[in-house]
Amino acid sequence: MTLAALGSDYAMKPCPFCGGDRVRLHTYMQHGEHFQVICLNLQCNAKGPRRYDGDEALDAWNARGRQA
Repeated sequence: MTLAALGSDYAMKPCPFCGGDRVRLHTYMQHGEHFQVICLNLQCNAKGPRRYDGDEALDAWNARGRQA
């Protein structure tokens, strides 16, 4: 799955830890296909929860609040 498959109106929220907007959806092949959003800021490198569905991984990332 790619972000292009989600449509142009899908907005991924910035990283809840560093506030950076360089976040990407990644696919992992480990005991089946998994999806996870990660922050590309090398000082942060936050990772969202892994999900079996790309839409669920994006929704989980967007549902997270900023951490203190």
